[in-house]
Amino acid sequence: MAKKLKSTVIFGVLIFFLLGTAISAIDVAVIGIKPHTPEQWVAAEKISGTLYKALKDNGFNLLSSGQVDSMVGDRKTFLERYNGGIPSGLLNVDAVVVGYIRPEKKSFETVVTFYNAKGGQSVEIAVSGDPQKIDKNVANALVQRINTGLNAEHKVTAVSGQSVDLLSGGGLGLFRGQRFNVYRQEKPSHSAFQKYMSSSYVKVGEIEVTSVTGNRATARIIKEDPNLRIRVGDLVSTQGVQSFGSIYVDSIPRGATVYLDNFPLGRTPLTIINVPEGTYQLIIKEPMYQDVVERVKVKADSQVRIAPILPERPGQLQINSNLPGEVYINDVKKGTTPLTVEIPKGFYRVELAVAGYPLQQQSVWVTPGLSSTVFFHVSGSPAEVTFQSDPQGASVYIDGRYVGQTPLGSIYVEPGYHDIRMSKQGWRDWSETLLFNSGKREQINARLALPPGILTIYTDPERATVLVDGKDVGKTPLTYTEAGPGTVKVDIIKDGYRPVSKTFVIYSNERFVVDEKLERKVGTLSINSSPSNAEVYLNSEFKGKTPIVLENIPEGRHKLELKDRNLASRDIVIVSDREKTEFTAKLVPYWQLTNIEKRIIGSLGSDFGASQLALGLETSFAPSPNL
Repeated sequence: MAKKLKSTVIFGVLIFFLLGTAISAIDVAVIGIKPHTPEQWVAAEKISGTLYKALKDNGFNLLSSGQVDSMVGDRKTFLERYNGGIPSGLLNVDAVVVGYIRPEKKSFETVVTFYNAKGGQSVEIAVSGDPQKIDKNVANALVQRINTGLNAEHKVTAVSGQSVDLLSGGGLGLFRGQRFNVYRQEKPSHSAFQKYMSSSYVKVGEIEVTSVTGNRATARIIKEDPNLRIRVGDLVSTQGVQSFGSIYVDSIPRGATVYLDNFPLGRTPLTIINVPEGTYQLIIKEPMYQDVVERVKVKADSQVRIAPILPERPGQLQINSNLPGEVYINDVKKGTTPLTVEIPKGFYRVELAVAGYPLQQQSVWVTPGLSSTVFFHVSGSPAEVTFQSDPQGASVYIDGRYVGQTPLGSIYVEPGYHDIRMSKQGWRDWSETLLFNSGKREQINARLALPPGILTIYTDPERATVLVDGKDVGKTPLTYTEAGPGTVKVDIIKDGYRPVSKTFVIYSNERFVVDEKLERKVGTLSINSSPSNAEVYLNSEFKGKTPIVLENIPEGRHKLELKDRNLASRDIVIVSDREKTEFTAKLVPYWQLTNIEKRIIGSLGSDFGASQLALGLETSFAPSPNL
């Protein structure tokens, strides 16, 4: 039975409650240990003291030495006469601990007995070894045997009101004040809860022993499951046993079905009894309402109550039509047919807009959780269309189908959008997508345009951008086939070059060629220095000595360096197209220049580190071209 009642956890939701043995209510008299020789009295007293402390630490109610002496007289005298067995005359105590030391081969053995003074049951341990050293071993062994003896299983033999009679099932029997769980084999009220049972045994109540006579006892009921009740044949022990509780489920609206693990438990309002302790996830369902998930924790001998409000499900509205169209529900566009939407319950105005046909409208009631259907049959008389063109004689095509030549009248077309094209040799095609309304008479007038000319453009250098009438048509060289007919403006643009703009007339089917040599944007740079006669380097290229005027310098930023023996300058100059830039530089010693390698090369090829003193001297050393 102990194995069956071993505490386990199923799905992390079942918890077992273990009652204490209520050993604090068991009065224990430790009489002592009888030594084998007078020299062992000290060891015997040491063992008695360790036993006293161990039992007290484990929750027993230990009588004092004075209380024990009042029952047995002088304990030493009592132990000297003790020959084993349960001492007589100890009716005012629940349990007695007494023992003796006896020889064993070349050593000794200490024997200690724990007696149930009212029931007569006992447990005994024997530990070999030097009595002076085994006191803790003796105490530990006895406590372990006592705890095992107290976990015995007993049985209910009679129930009367709040009182029950018990029959001891062995072990150390029964003690006054002990509290027990009462249990038996039971099943949950619904099979859906069966898998949450840790064993087939279920706690039905708790009792406390009030009196003991031999192997029988009387107990009072402390707690009782209102649905199961304690009855004859129930088992009693200190084992932790799973309990039952109950669940009450109501809902708004009522009549919803309650599910556990897809198993229907019933309809609300619903009371579910005999539910194993634990946490469960219940689902409450009703067809016209949204499902509600409730997590409930069931405790022993108590009822958990829930009463959720179920939110209404949206209804489903399906809208179809024989012709596709745009759907509006209460003036809000929702999509095109076929269309399915979910919306709250209520009365709705549904409209269908099909190009070329009158607006269609219906009203519909949407029920929560159910599907409603609206179908529009769209129909109408065709549109009557006539066609004119300038020039006449153009072929007319409707949605790619040839229908005749202009002037063309009384062609009937289905309402809606159609692709119209008119074509005549030697002229550009005219095409548009037009809406034709049901029952309406329409006239289409088309003015055909002459075909364009062909424009070919070359430039030197190439890769110049070409704009025709402001539209970027690519980079040179290129051929543009949509020029004109008529006046055409061409712009040619390239970075670093002057833009070119031309306007000319190009005729239909004419080929026109433009070949342009682009002029580079250049300016003039006038350079002076102090002192003069400095060497001029523009973008690292030697140009002469100051003062100097440089012509045809490309527009943009240029690196300018001036050098005169141990003096120099470095600057960035900006040249603009068709403008003259004046620049005067003041030369300074090399060491004052920033980001300049301050080195000079001697006439013998030696490389010297420059210093302020050396650079300030007149010298025949030429400055390095890397400066």
